[in-house]
Amino acid sequence: MIMASCWDNNQKQTTTSGENIPRTIIDTVKIVHAILSVKIPVKGYLDYWKKKTLLAADTSQIISVLVEDGQKVAKNDYLLSLWQLYKSKEFTPVDIRAPFPGVIEKVYVKIRSRIGKNKPLLRIYNHDFFSMKIKMHQDQIKILRKNQIVVSTVQEFKLDGFVESVDRRSNTVNLRLKNNDQMLPKENMVKFDINCGNVKGDFILSKDFKNDKIIAYIDNESSFEISAIGISDSLSLISPKLPHLSKLSVVSHNY
Repeated sequence: MIMASCWDNNQKQTTTSGENIPRTIIDTVKIVHAILSVKIPVKGYLDYWKKKTLLAADTSQIISVLVEDGQKVAKNDYLLSLWQLYKSKEFTPVDIRAPFPGVIEKVYVKIRSRIGKNKPLLRIYNHDFFSMKIKMHQDQIKILRKNQIVVSTVQEFKLDGFVESVDRRSNTVNLRLKNNDQMLPKENMVKFDINCGNVKGDFILSKDFKNDKIIAYIDNESSFEISAIGISDSLSLISPKLPHLSKLSVVSHNY
């Protein structure tokens, strides 16, 4: 049973050293049980949807370089040619092609240079889409599904996307976002909203939370933590679920 308790803001309690400190202030909050449209705010770092560093399969000599940094290429375009300097392969020309359409980020070699096995030749990326991998609360993962809509605005650019995959073992989600404006990934974290549709759950006013956490009391002594895992207008979807309670005694974040 959860009991409500209150103390006056001005009351003090005294430590063994004689120092006066304010007592904990308890608020009573209402729990709303409903089916509401919920979104989950998330943040993370944008990354290229596709990126790859092409490596030399064997010790080789570069005989032609057909691209430069920043150049756009189509899938299967010729990028460079080399000779593999390895036994029977010596002086056999090998053409390196683009594995997917994209942009050459960096060319690491020059004509007539030699390069060792597994050394980088060039790096290519595709920024038609961005990807983002995010660690989520285990109860957020329960309401996430593939293809749920993801929206964000980065400066003046709007990014629309969807949930590409949900890993319920590692509590991670992968997002894919259409990069209509062909912008580059930002150094700072980007905020997104994942639209989860209608969710049945328990809700508390968002203003009662501080940093998405709130402490509730049981029998005026034992306490447990409640997390805000989603938003519906002015309400926050909470975890754990409290389906049998209509109100709750919590530590005020205003004291």
